[in-house]
This record gives sequence, C-alpha cells and structure tokens, in this order.
Amino acid sequence: VNVLVDGYEFRIPHLDVQRSPADLSAREKLILQCLAQGCPNKVIANRLNITEGTVKVHIKAVFKKIRARNRTEAAIWALNHGYDADGPSPLGA
Repeated sequence: VNVLVDGYEFRIPHLDVQRSPADLSAREKLILQCLAQGCPNKVIANRLNITEGTVKVHIKAVFKKIRARNRTEAAIWALNHGYDADGPSPLGA
C-alpha cells in the first residue's frame, strides 16, 4: 500500500495483503469507522454503549484481521477501503 502524506509517497508493505471489509463483523466495522475518525477508546465505548475493555478486544481483532500494527495503520486501511472519516459509517450508524 502506498500512502501520500504531505506530498510524499510512503510504502507500507505489510498492509498490501489484507482481508476485505466483508471479513469484518458489523461491530468491527463500527469500531474501525471510529478509529478512522480518530476517536479514543472511551468515546468509542460511549458511542456503542460498551465497556472500554470490550472496545480493546474489538480493536485487537480488527488489527489482526487487517494486519495493522496500530491505530494509524488501521485508519489508513479504513480510508483506503471506503470508510469516510468525516461521514457516516458503512453500516449507516
């Protein structure tokens, strides 16, 4: 995957071979949308009416499925797969 940041292109090789958005559960898609929006775990928990511990479990599952190492890589993946950080989630939530 090539990422453009401030006019410079960077390659993140381990993001190249990844699962499709269809492999994520509905809850994981919502979590990923929140990550793309830059939400901290506490905000995600409040939005989805779950505990922060549950958010962490979902985030770990998302990272594993999309092979992201951190929130930034997950957000980049989300944006490259149709998750709009400024708009509604792909599930309409």
